[in-house]
Amino acid sequence: MKRFGVPRGMTLLEIMVSMIILAIVLVSIVTLMVVASGLSARINCEYTAANIAKSRVEDARGLIKTSGFTALTDAKFGETDTKLDQNGIPDENGLFRRSTTVTTNYSSNPRLTRVSVNTFYYVRGIKSKHLTTMTTYFVNM
Repeated sequence: MKRFGVPRGMTLLEIMVSMIILAIVLVSIVTLMVVASGLSARINCEYTAANIAKSRVEDARGLIKTSGFTALTDAKFGETDTKLDQNGIPDENGLFRRSTTVTTNYSSNPRLTRVSVNTFYYVRGIKSKHLTTMTTYFVNM
């Protein structure tokens, strides 16, 4: 005898449709997690590059305090493509690169010195497209 209004179970087609919907949702979530992880790593590298540049500017400030304003010259403090690790310590295998330029007599002013620090990093052997530049000016008072 047949009873009306009482469900007897799910058909194979309903189960297959629900499995396809579940698969689409899971693939979307995994894709989102992979993209978020890559973005997090990139942000971490950019943050580290900015800290390396900031540290170099602080080194310039310390050099002025210990050795005087005239000690800050491009010949003594400048550098080109120095390889560094994530802590800013020179390392031949480091992923970060730093260049420092010191411009004395900036804008024809003998009391003004400009220090510019550029940093970038390598990801999987490829140079990043983002260059972090930190520039500061020191005035000899």
